[in-house]
Formats: sequence, C-alpha cells, structure tokens
Amino acid sequence: MTRNTKLLGVAAALSFAAVLFFGLYVVRTTVWGTKNPDELLRGTAAIQLSLEEQDAPYFADGIRSLRELEEASLVVVKARVEGERVMSLRSTETGIRIETIYQDATGSLREGETVYLVEPFSIVSDEFYSATNGYQMVREGEEYLFFLNRLQAVEGYEFSRKERISFLPSTAKYSRYCLSSDETAAAIIRTGAERLFYRAYRDYALLSEDENAVSVYQKIREEIRQAY
Repeated sequence: MTRNTKLLGVAAALSFAAVLFFGLYVVRTTVWGTKNPDELLRGTAAIQLSLEEQDAPYFADGIRSLRELEEASLVVVKARVEGERVMSLRSTETGIRIETIYQDATGSLREGETVYLVEPFSIVSDEFYSATNGYQMVREGEEYLFFLNRLQAVEGYEFSRKERISFLPSTAKYSRYCLSSDETAAAIIRTGAERLFYRAYRDYALLSEDENAVSVYQKIREEIRQAY
C-alpha cells in the first residue's frame, strides 16, 4: 500500500463521517446565509464568546502530532483568505485562493484556484461567537497552512459545482495555521461566571480553556515551522 493510498483511505473515512454528521447540513444551510462575519465584527464589539466542547467524531481532534494530522487529511495547502464569505446557522463558507499545494490525494486542485472552506463556526443571533471545539475563524487577507478533507456523500447524491470544491477542516482544533501574522497560542482563563467577549481573543489561534489542547497546537505549529 502506498503512502497516498493509505492517506486516501484514512481521510476518506473521516470525510464520509463528516458528511453524515456535519458536511451536507452546513453546505445546504450556508446557501441561505446572508451575513458576512467580518462585517458583523467590524460593526460591534459586544459579541460574546461561547466556549463549548462537544463530541465531534467527524473531526480528528484526538491527533497529537503533525504526522497524524497529515495522515488524517486529504489535502494540505497554503492559501490566502479571499473572495466571498457567507455565514449560516452553524457554519461559515469562506473562499480561499490556493498558493501552494503540499498534498492533494484528490488529484483535483490547482495552484491559483479558489475553493471554499466550510468553517465550523457562526455568530448566533448577532450576539455569540459559537464554534465547534475551539475553532478560530480565519481572517480576510491572511495566509494560512490548511489541513482539509473533501466533502463526501452517500451513493447517488449529486454535488453542486460549489460543493465539489468545498472542504472541511480535518480537525476543528488543529487544521489552520496562520503564516502571515503571529497568533497567540494560550489557554483562555476565565474567572467565575464572567462574560467573555470575542474581541479580546481575536488574535488567538485556538479558543479553548484546555491547556492540553493548546500544548498540542503549539507542538504541531513548531513541527510545521520545521517541515514546511
């Protein structure tokens, strides 16, 4: 079995799970969204941060190293956040332009192409930033290294053109690394029942109170700096 074949098998299984529990739902509801989260955040500083951990088997949040992250991903690309951005009830669809392809088990991507990242976050009722397991939204104009899986579907389902070029993060916690700006990798410390406001954590790479998760992020980020 070749390395690419192994990668395809592992990541395809994860992607298939993603479509059953997350992927199809968020892509279908995204088309009904009307708000751009960047515009919303520019217009108010009152958005609160909702921290919640949930059982999300469609994301490989149990990984502990760059090697495991690569094996859990069909695609590894350097890309810049550009183009349209549409927020729905549970997710945000973000256009990203591919600059460099490091791994593409789909065999379908081209450098310079714009594809869509289905980000597992939304700003609920224009009041609460809510994300799956600490996911931090990417910023307009910034460059990132992304670890992604393609949407998969049950037999007979026919993807739209946009769905065919839409991707999910391989893991909600460890799939995006900013290359053009320094992000803070630290655990969020909360005192009692105080309210947290998103603006205070906009520069964080991961939105989590879990020090172990932050340590894993820091470790993988250092491995990336040496490998890419």
